[in-house]
Amino acid sequence: MKTRRPVNSDVRWLTLTMEVDEYLRLKVDPSSDGTGKLTATIAAGGFAASGEAYFNLRSLAEFSQQLRAFPLSESDPPHIEGGFWSKEKRGVIEQVHLSIRAYQIGSKGQVGVRVTCADPPLWPNDRKESQNSATIELMSSYSALARFANEIDLLLESKLEEAVFRGERLP
Repeated sequence: MKTRRPVNSDVRWLTLTMEVDEYLRLKVDPSSDGTGKLTATIAAGGFAASGEAYFNLRSLAEFSQQLRAFPLSESDPPHIEGGFWSKEKRGVIEQVHLSIRAYQIGSKGQVGVRVTCADPPLWPNDRKESQNSATIELMSSYSALARFANEIDLLLESKLEEAVFRGERLP
């Protein structure tokens, strides 16, 4: 990101270049029942958010495998979402607390990862307005996505504390 500011009254300009660290960080706290709490922290474009939800660890492993596809499926892009599921309608999520979706952007190898976080969970007597939420897109490359998928696998095997997906803008 470049910022131009006047240096003095002679209207000369100083150009400052700032490197912005854009990332998605995942941590898993596994339980003995095959599930685990997934915590995500994302920062991109001057925005940041974090969220968490419980997932079946097998679903996270399947998500990791889907991230390795080239090209990413347009009709069924890799995604996971967790939160409060409907008790009446099987397979329907009523309140999303964490959602991660990956997709191709254009034809030059750019990919996007869109993360939605909502916190705190809403309980029956809570006001909907009391829940904070953010949706942030992180752009990167297929190679970064493959590294991220490998790190998710290591995370699930307890060989890594955190999986990190780094932002990268292709020319």
